[in-house]
Amino acid sequence: MRYSYRAQVSDQFSAAHHLRGDCGPCARNHGHNWRVCAVVEAEELDERGMVIDFLVLQAALRQVLDRYEHQDLNALPPFNSEVNPSAENVARLIAEQLMELLAGKAARLVEVQLAETDTMVVSCRIVADEAGT
Repeated sequence: MRYSYRAQVSDQFSAAHHLRGDCGPCARNHGHNWRVCAVVEAEELDERGMVIDFLVLQAALRQVLDRYEHQDLNALPPFNSEVNPSAENVARLIAEQLMELLAGKAARLVEVQLAETDTMVVSCRIVADEAGT
């Protein structure tokens, strides 16, 4: 029998943004206390019996989120050009940066959830290609 293990950590950051091309209130600059959940997965546990040390995962997530803390996302790359800072695009950017920090670890990032509010949440799932990467 095979097993797969998942671990997740959560954190938050405060940032402003506005959506280009939106006709509603989101076209105006506004802020959120964004909540982020990062989920990693491994088929084997490390020598301590863990998917990943929670503190390592938490520190990596915090390192990514600190880049956006109290910032206007529209003023930061890649959102200062043609990429709209939608929740989906922000989640994908966080996922890409977190994957870079976790490279070489046995656990791989499989999902980033990003909540603008308690009732508005997006999920960016990392889908392995045919090579398994």
